[in-house]
Amino acid sequence: MPHFFDPNDILDVNEAGLDLIKQAEAFRPTWYLCPARVWTIGYGTTEDSMPGVNRRQMPGPISRPQAESLLMRALVAYYEPAVETRVHVPLTRNQFSALVSFVYNVGAQKFASSTLLRKLNEGDYDGAAAEFDRWVFAGGERLRGLVTRRQAERALFLERPPEVVEERIRVVEGLERLEPRSTQTLPTVDLDVPPEDLRPS
Repeated sequence: MPHFFDPNDILDVNEAGLDLIKQAEAFRPTWYLCPARVWTIGYGTTEDSMPGVNRRQMPGPISRPQAESLLMRALVAYYEPAVETRVHVPLTRNQFSALVSFVYNVGAQKFASSTLLRKLNEGDYDGAAAEFDRWVFAGGERLRGLVTRRQAERALFLERPPEVVEERIRVVEGLERLEPRSTQTLPTVDLDVPPEDLRPS
């Protein structure tokens, strides 16, 4: 039986979710224009999304460890908190990780106003899972890559892959809701530091 975590738990993306994001984004060592016409590098890191992440200060190419460091910094600072602060029902680690992958792709604002989130917070987990399949269009076109990604996110949300056991859970007691971790002091990213060192202790 899957283990559900309370909404007041602070979770991290598990290995299945991280692998999903990396596979969907694909590693690119140099800057390129994504389909949305945004300059991007590494595993989907967009220009000016974080201090120092731009073509002038970081011209590239970058290595896979550097790309992983950028990805982990973004997840910890923005995308994990975007899920934690908006979802008010218990989640399994796989469900949380699938949602973080989804938000990393579509953005926090679209997630906040989505039917997926509304159904989830109403306790309709199956209805929320079905919503993944609607988010497969970009520029008015149905993209095969988005179809594949949504299928993987939906499968992870529905617990089909085995749950990955991790230790990095901090239970927050006595809080009605979480404060965004983006308000906390985060470590300055050293692009030579392995990504696991960017996790909050």
